[in-house]
Amino acid sequence: MTPYTLEQLSNPNAQQEADMFELVGVLVHSGTAETGHYYSYIRLPYENSQGKDFTKWAEFNDTEVTEFDPNRIAEQCFGGLWEDIESRLRYPKPNSAYMLFYRRVTSTDAQAATIGASPTRALVSMPAAPSLAATIQEENHALIRRYCLYDPVHAHFTKSFTGMLKHFDSGVCSTDHQSEKEILQMSLRYVVFVAARVKGAADVEALLQLVHKTTSVCSECTLFVLQWLTNVDQANLTSDMLLGCPVAKARQAWAELIASMMSDLRRMDPESYGIDSMNFSPTDRAVPGDGVLFDVVNTLQSSVRYLGRSLRVWDEYFELFAVIASLGLPEVKTLLSNGIFRDCLELICHDNANVSLLGLRNQETRATLKKTKRPPSYVMLTRFLYQMMLHLDLFGQPARSIHEQFAYFDTDTNKYPILADERQVVMTRLNGRLSFFCKLVEAVNQSEWSVQPWWPGELIKLIVRNALPNPAFIHDLGSTLAADINEYYPDAAGLPIQAGLAFCQACPAAGDADAIFRAITHSAQQLPEYVTIRRNSMGTVKEPDYLGGECHLDFFQQLSTLQEVACSSVDDNGVPPYLASVIVHFSHCAPPILIYDNYSTRQKVCLFLDRLIFDEYPHEVDENDDISMRLTQLRCEAVRILMKTCNHWAVQAQAKGCPKPWAEHIEKVMHECAKWINKLMSEESEAYAVFMEPGDEALLDIFDRAKFSFGHWREEDDWNFGEGKPTRTKRYSLVDLS
Repeated sequence: MTPYTLEQLSNPNAQQEADMFELVGVLVHSGTAETGHYYSYIRLPYENSQGKDFTKWAEFNDTEVTEFDPNRIAEQCFGGLWEDIESRLRYPKPNSAYMLFYRRVTSTDAQAATIGASPTRALVSMPAAPSLAATIQEENHALIRRYCLYDPVHAHFTKSFTGMLKHFDSGVCSTDHQSEKEILQMSLRYVVFVAARVKGAADVEALLQLVHKTTSVCSECTLFVLQWLTNVDQANLTSDMLLGCPVAKARQAWAELIASMMSDLRRMDPESYGIDSMNFSPTDRAVPGDGVLFDVVNTLQSSVRYLGRSLRVWDEYFELFAVIASLGLPEVKTLLSNGIFRDCLELICHDNANVSLLGLRNQETRATLKKTKRPPSYVMLTRFLYQMMLHLDLFGQPARSIHEQFAYFDTDTNKYPILADERQVVMTRLNGRLSFFCKLVEAVNQSEWSVQPWWPGELIKLIVRNALPNPAFIHDLGSTLAADINEYYPDAAGLPIQAGLAFCQACPAAGDADAIFRAITHSAQQLPEYVTIRRNSMGTVKEPDYLGGECHLDFFQQLSTLQEVACSSVDDNGVPPYLASVIVHFSHCAPPILIYDNYSTRQKVCLFLDRLIFDEYPHEVDENDDISMRLTQLRCEAVRILMKTCNHWAVQAQAKGCPKPWAEHIEKVMHECAKWINKLMSEESEAYAVFMEPGDEALLDIFDRAKFSFGHWREEDDWNFGEGKPTRTKRYSLVDLS
C-alpha cells in the first residue's frame, strides 16, 4: 500500500518504507440482491510445538466451524461463472466476496516482535460480561448435547439396550411391564426426535424392527406403544413422522411399525384393539369410537388436511391406510366412519365439477394440488381406494347416510353400499367421459406404467367385474379409456394403454373393447410422425427416452395369452375372442412400430409376429376342426393386411428419410408374409383353397418390387438430416401399390 500513503503521495521521489497488508478474512454473500446468506472465511495464525508460526483458514457458517483450504479462495469468493462438466453448461455462481479484511503486516509484526521479546508470553484473557458468559455457556452446552445426540454411538447404545429386553427373564416381560415400557419409550423418542431428523442417521429401520420384535409376543407392550403413539398430548408425533420426516426410509419404517403392531394386537387382544371377535357386527348402525383401532385411524385422519404441505410423503402415508383397510371389515367400517374414503375421493378428484358434494374438508390441500407443478404420487392412494372398493357396492342402491350405509351391509357379498354423493362423484361425466377414471390414469407417474401391481389397473379390473350386469356402464368406461388413449402423445401413452389392458382383462366380451383396440392402433400409427417432429426439433432421438411402441406391443402380448376372463367366453367358432382381436388389430398396429426408432422394440415386434402368426402355419388342415379353421383364416387375413400395410409404411419411411437399419425389420416381416402366401398357393390339398383369395398374386408382386427397392435403400451415413429433410441422389424408391 506504500504508493497510496500520504507520505508517498506528498513526496513521490522520497524512499518510503514498504507498507504491507495481508488478507486475513473474507465475508461472503450467497444468494441474490433481495435474499441470501452470509458466512466468513477467517485466517487463524497459530504456533506449533516447535515454535514456528503457521497459518490456518476456517469457514464460519452459522454455528458450524470447519477447516478451509486457502487455495480455494478464488473458486469460492471471486464470483463469475460455474461450469457443469457433464452438461458443459455455465451458470452464474451464487456466492461472491462481499467484504475483505486485511492486517497491516508492517505495524503488527513490529508489535509482535516487542511482545515476543517479553519474558512472559502468556495468553491475554479478558473477562466477559456475565450475561454474555451465560449465553456462551448455554450455547456450548447445547452444542455438546446435539453432538452427543447425533453421535453414532448413541444409536448403537439405544439399539443394544432395546435388544437386551428379550434377554431379561428369558424374554418374559415383568409383572408390571414398567421396565419394558421405559425402554420402549426411550427407543421411540430417540427415533422421533433424533434419528429420523437427519439424513443418513444410522439404524432407524433396524431399531424399529427390534421394537416390533420385542413387542410382538406381548399384548400389553404392543398396546402401550400404540397408545403412546396416539396419546392426545403427543398425537402430533405420528403425523410429524409421516408428514414431516425428511427421510423416506424412516417414514416407511414408522408406517410399517404401526401396521404390524395393529395386526399383532388385533390377534392377541381384539377387545383392546377395538373389536371383540364375538360381538363385532358389520350391520351395527353404531359408529366405531373405542379402542386402539379408532384412535390410530382418528390420529391419521386428523392430519389429512395438512397433506398439501407435504406432497412428497403421500405414498408412505396412504400405504398405511391401505394396509389397515386390508386387515378386515372392522377396519373398513372404521375408515368409512372417519370419512377417509371421502377424503381420498376429494383429493384424486380435486378438480371434478361435483367434488363439492363431498363437503370439501380439505380445501387447503386441493388448492395446493391445483397450482403445484410437481404433483404427489397417487400410487398408494389408489391402492387404498382399491382396498376399500373391495367392500363397497358401487352399482347397488346407494345409502343416504353413514348409519344407513352400515345398516344395509350385504352379508352375501360382504359389501357396504356406497354413499349417494360418493357414487355421483365417481360416475361424473365430463365431456362425455367418466372423469374419475381419467384422473386415475393422470395421477400416476408416466414411468410407472409397467410397475406391477399397477393399482389403477387393479381398481379398474375390480370395478369392471362388479359392473358386468351393467352393460351401459361397461360401454361408457370402454369409450372413456379409448378417448383417453387418443388424448396422449403416442410415445407417452403407456398409462392409458395399461388402463385399457386392465379393462380387457376383466371384460369377457371383446366387442366392448373394440374402441380401445381402435384407439391403440391409431396411436401406434402416429408414432413415425412424432419421430419426424422430434428429429426436426431436436436433431436426434435417444432410444431410451421414450416408451413409444413398447407399451402398444405389451398390450397385444398380454391379451394374446388371455384365454378366459371373468367368465369363459368364445366366439361362434370356439376361438377366444381376444386372440381373434389381437391377430386382426395387431396386423394394423405392427408396421408403424417396425419403423419406429427403437431397435429393441422393433425386434420384439418381429418375435411376437413369429409367435402369433408366422410360426403357426398349418401343415395339415382338419376341415372338421372349427377352431383350427377359424384361426388359420384369421392368420391368412392378418398376413394380407401386413403385406399391404408394411409396404405402405415402408414407403412413408423412405420418403421421410429413415435410415436403412430401421427398414430391416419391416423387410423381414414382408418376407415372412410372402413365404406364407407362397406356401398357401403351392398347397395341393383342396382344403387350403378356402383360405386363398384372388388378390394373393398381386401381393407377391408388391413384395417383389419392395424387395428390389430395399436393396437400393440408402445407408444411414448417406442421409443428410441437416434440416430434418433427407437429400436423395439415387432414383430407386418404394412405391405404395397397396
